[in-house]
Amino acid sequence: MIQIASRAGAVLLIGLLAGGCAGPQQPSPTGTIPPNSPADYIAVLFNYRTEQTSNSITVTTGYGACDTLKSAEATEKADSVTITITVSREPDSSSTCQIAKNHDVTLTLKAPLGTRKVIDAAGGETIATAKPTP
Repeated sequence: MIQIASRAGAVLLIGLLAGGCAGPQQPSPTGTIPPNSPADYIAVLFNYRTEQTSNSITVTTGYGACDTLKSAEATEKADSVTITITVSREPDSSSTCQIAKNHDVTLTLKAPLGTRKVIDAAGGETIATAKPTP
């Protein structure tokens, strides 16, 4: 049985398996982007932070060092907010462009987050609840 230590590791493993790579690779501490990712892909979210009464939310995501943020969207429901971060993959095949770096993206919500859960559109999972900033 394989044990995955983090959501990023699980997504990377799925990407590697789907891409047909022969052997497992050890991701760097911030992860790596699977080499067969499409030109545009949805980036994985790691965490978020918000102020209790603020309509803004800042999510931390990881995507390739050479890739570009294409869009950021928050789809709000009564009990949840689904965050979709779409990234454009640069056509550079160098290994340094496949190293994932953390990026903060701030979005404006229609209403404060309150008790709603935050869902990562990349995997449909709830991301870690962050403590509100003072």
